[in-house]
Amino acid sequence: MRIICLVLVTAFLIVSCKQKKENDFDENDYYRTQGIVLKVNIGFTYARKFTKRLIYAYHLDLSQPLVGYSDEEFAINSNESIVVYVNKKDSLDSFIGHRGVINKEEFIEFRNKILTDTLFFKKLIKDN
Repeated sequence: MRIICLVLVTAFLIVSCKQKKENDFDENDYYRTQGIVLKVNIGFTYARKFTKRLIYAYHLDLSQPLVGYSDEEFAINSNESIVVYVNKKDSLDSFIGHRGVINKEEFIEFRNKILTDTLFFKKLIKDN
C-alpha cells in the first residue's frame, strides 16, 4: 500500500511541477516588440552535448533596455533582429518568438549603438 501511495505522490509532483513552456502561452497575454540578440554563449555538457544560451535585449527605445535569456535551440547569431513576446502584466516575462523586424529604424539605431559604444554593450551584458 505504501508503494502505491509513493508512486501516486511522485506522479502528482512530476505533473504539477512541470515548467511552463513558451508553446503553452496565450497570445492575448503577450505583445510583440523589437529585439536584438546581444550574445550567443555556446557551452558543452555531457547530458545535452552543445548548449546555447542567448542573451537578448528588448524595449530598445528605453535608455536602459530590458535583457532576457533563452536556452532554446535557435540557429541565430549576435546582432540579429528578433521579435520578442512580452507579458502584458510583467515586462520581465519574455521570450524570443522568431526572427524578424517590427521597427526597422529602432533596430538599426540600437544595433549601431551597441556596435560603436562598447561601454554601453558591456554594461548591458554585465548587469544581467
